Formats: sequence, C-alpha cells, structure tokens
Amino acid sequence: MKITIQNGELEQKVGIALKGINGRNSTRPILKCIIIKAKEDEILLEATNLEIGLRVKVDGTVEEEGCCAIDGKSLADISRKMPDGNVVIQSDEKMAVISGKKVKIKLPVSDVENFPGLPDLTEMEVSCSVLQGMLKDALNGVLFSIAVTEVNQMLSVVHVKCEEGQMRLTGLDGHRIAIRALEVQTEEMELNLPGIPLKEIAKLLNNEEQKVDLCVTEHLACFLMPDVWASMRLVDGKYFDLSAFLQDKTNRKIRIDKTQLKDSVSRALLLLADKVQKPLVVQVAENKVTLEAATTAGEMSESINAVTEGESGLLRIGYNPRYLMEILQAVEDETIDLSLGGANDPCLIKGMDYLYVLLPVSLGKTEAAL
Repeated sequence: MKITIQNGELEQKVGIALKGINGRNSTRPILKCIIIKAKEDEILLEATNLEIGLRVKVDGTVEEEGCCAIDGKSLADISRKMPDGNVVIQSDEKMAVISGKKVKIKLPVSDVENFPGLPDLTEMEVSCSVLQGMLKDALNGVLFSIAVTEVNQMLSVVHVKCEEGQMRLTGLDGHRIAIRALEVQTEEMELNLPGIPLKEIAKLLNNEEQKVDLCVTEHLACFLMPDVWASMRLVDGKYFDLSAFLQDKTNRKIRIDKTQLKDSVSRALLLLADKVQKPLVVQVAENKVTLEAATTAGEMSESINAVTEGESGLLRIGYNPRYLMEILQAVEDETIDLSLGGANDPCLIKGMDYLYVLLPVSLGKTEAAL
C-alpha cells in the first residue's frame, strides 16, 4: 500500500478514528490499531473497541492499493509531529513507513485479518435524517443524566422513541430524568443506545447545517455523516415505565431567571462539594426563591425574585446541587419554569422541547431514588 495525504488532513481524520479505540475493550492488540484501507481513489480509516465502530474517509492520493493496521496512538502522535506538507504512508506485511520532507518513521504493522470488521452500510436504509446541530444539542441535554454502571444496563443508555414526527430522547440515573424532543420525519421505532459510545458520537456532530442519517437494523444503530460513519450495538431490554414520574401533580409554579439561579447554585457549590454530602436547600415563598447552603466550610443564603403561582405557603426542599446545576447548564432558555409539589415530590423543569425531573433530597437524610 502507498498513499499520500496532506498532514493537516491526516492529523484531523486520525484524531476522529482514535475515538473508536478508547474504551474498556483494548486488551486485544488489534483493537488498539487503526486500519488504513486504500482502494482505487478512496482512503478509509477504520477502528473499533467493540462498543463503537468508526469508518473515516480521508482525502488523499492512492498510489498503490492495499491495507495495513497501525497502532492508533502511535499514528496519532506521529501525525501531530510531522512537518507541514504531504505525508506518504507505505506498507508491506511487516512494516509501515511514514515519511514527509526529511522525516522517515518506521512502525510495525499488525495482521489485518484479526480485525473484527465493521458493518456494511451500503445497503442500509435511512430511518431518519436530523441536522447535526439539533441532534448534538439534544444528546448533550440527556447524556449528562445517565449513569455509568453495569448493575442495570438501562441506567446507562439513552432511550430513543420515534413516533408521529417526533424523536424523543430519555436518560436517567435513578435521581433525575432528562427528556429532549426533536421534530423530525421518521419511521416509528424504539431503541436503547449505549451511553458511552453515544457520547463520542455527540462530539463528532460539529457541522450544525449538515444532516446526519440514522440507520437502524435489528441489532445496530449507525450514524452516517459526510466523512464519518459510526456504528454501535443496540442494548436489548425493555426501558423503564416513567409515566408515574412524568405526570404533573404539582401545585406550585415558579418562573425564574435561569442565569441568576445558575449563578446562585454555582456559589453554593463552593461550599457543597460532593464529598460534603449536604443538600442545597431551596426555600420558596411568594414571588421569591431563597437558596441556602451550610457546611463546616461556611454558610450562604441568597434570594432571587421570581413569579410564583398556586400554593402560597412556605416550602423548604433539598436538592443535590450538582444535579440541579447540570440541568440548568443543559437548558438554553433565559427564563425557566419549575413545577413543585411538597418537600418529598419531584421538581419538574419544562420547556418547549425538554422536560427534566429532579428528585429531592430529604433534608438531613439520604437522597431519594427512583
């Protein structure tokens, strides 16, 4: 194999392919490799950690067809250090030579036959198409709320349900629920996407105006972008029935400036570090919300003007401050609407295309869980 690629292009595309290597399944040597395939006028990079598979198209010139497997980290490090200009990669069965200007580097190659391979996407039907910017925002608005656990797989997935022209993404970790909705023409389907590889997909959605095609088979979900194809295995199993948690049984509505609330929570977090395990106390009175934090490190109290409706009595309720902050960071609206019940009832934060449910922390006791 012999190919020529401009170094900036090589560095960028190898960096993308490297996302398919990172992960828990890296003990097999071939899974640490990036596969370079050159055929006719096409150059492809392939990588997988068995959780996510990536196929990346590279602009360059094919002088001799073939393929080779090179350690991905080494290839990425070299591409970053090569001088500007064209880079030539030439390989045989034992060695790859990477050269540019006065630089020549030799690397051993692995047996390509040991590579598990990626699915053939040429005959897959597109289930739906979404603007990359829209999908990226929706994914980032849900992914922070899932758990990283092997105890219950459903806590570490994003549930996707498509029906009646809408795609709804749901994630939860036992203490909060995140739901984002997209208006999109799609066939009806319901699937569970693993959270860890989905986070890598979200990082690749960088062109807001270009579309990404979603193709779904019985066992796979594939995301097709102009120069990148990504695939992952679906997670089998029935997702949680959340209907009881999503019913609005609240009796108090609050409309509040998001920036003021977020800034106040950030100040409270200076005292309420995770290791402290103390709740952020939210006190609601007529047209006023007060945030309180008290630890051995100090105390804080801050009041924010708000518009309140419904029940007018004083309410004190505790929340995990980090969970609340992550929800506020995910919402783009300048003003947000909160719906509250009693001190032991979940808080609903609702907008046109999102719904967040945050369970309270029993003041002086342990956190509530779903």
